[in-house]
Amino acid sequence: MGRSIPLERAERLLDLVALFLNAREPLSWADIQEAFPEDYAAGSHEASIRKFERDKADLLEVGIGLVYLQGEEREKDGYVLDRSAYYLPELSLRPDELAVLYAAGSAALAGEAFPFREDLAHALKKIAFAAGDGPGAGRDWARMLAAERAEGGALASRVAELSRAIAARKRVSLRYRSLGRGQVSKRDVDPYGLVYRFGAWILAGHCHLRGGLRHFRVDRILHLHVNAVKPRTPDFEPPSDFRIESIAAAPPWQFGHGDGFEVRLRLSPDLAFLAERTFASGRVLERGRLGVLLGLRVSDGDALLRAVLPLGEGAEIVAPEKLRTRAREVLRDLLERHREVA
Repeated sequence: MGRSIPLERAERLLDLVALFLNAREPLSWADIQEAFPEDYAAGSHEASIRKFERDKADLLEVGIGLVYLQGEEREKDGYVLDRSAYYLPELSLRPDELAVLYAAGSAALAGEAFPFREDLAHALKKIAFAAGDGPGAGRDWARMLAAERAEGGALASRVAELSRAIAARKRVSLRYRSLGRGQVSKRDVDPYGLVYRFGAWILAGHCHLRGGLRHFRVDRILHLHVNAVKPRTPDFEPPSDFRIESIAAAPPWQFGHGDGFEVRLRLSPDLAFLAERTFASGRVLERGRLGVLLGLRVSDGDALLRAVLPLGEGAEIVAPEKLRTRAREVLRDLLERHREVA
């Protein structure tokens, strides 16, 4: 729920849901009062009705709707739980499809900045239950629990805070470290949306310093302050033509600022199909028995490395040498981390 609820009230809401889930027919107001005499029958009629309406509103806020049905002929009038909205549709996934879904969810949960960790953890538990005790299920479950207990860190806090600012349309002030020389600048930004691409959270919004739409890597935000003046009053309205989908479709290595630099990337014959998919923004410079050589315009080299390095030997950064050196540094760091774990 959007706000904290006292424990006693939360327990009553849970009991109310349980009552309607177990009911085989609509429940009248008298039935509800009989089940909760201290809550809905102790005071005046008006006060009890207001209390019940507040509880209904709290349940509706989390997607649990109670509706009143007018019975026909011998059918009973009363309240029922909207089960079509309460239950998820049956997915009927095969074991291999469940495994892929579980792996993707576990990877997101392991990411320290994922802002919906509790919801995702509950979903993964249900998937594990549905999958049964297949090969590796115990190991996967232990790995997921370890990730679930990992500390969220400052990045997770910033993602969550930005999400709230976007929903409330409140301006944020940033101390931001730029990509190039690592210079730190102060920015006032109207946050429009967040997107997660290739291992990085990207904030899109209007930058008042630059006077236009800009993209910011959340992990480069050193300090974040949300405008606290008039918290219930929006500070801005997003442009009518702004679509977060267009940002999600753009390659993250082009989210940096400035003109960027040219990168030459070679894909092996086995990975040549990625030239029209993952790296569709690039230009084909050469095709042959060695695969495909692409020219990419890049403004965030680290973001490109996140997409290239998992491809292994099938993808090689040919130029510039500075980015090749950076790739070797990242690989050496990964090797040292694995040695420490071992």
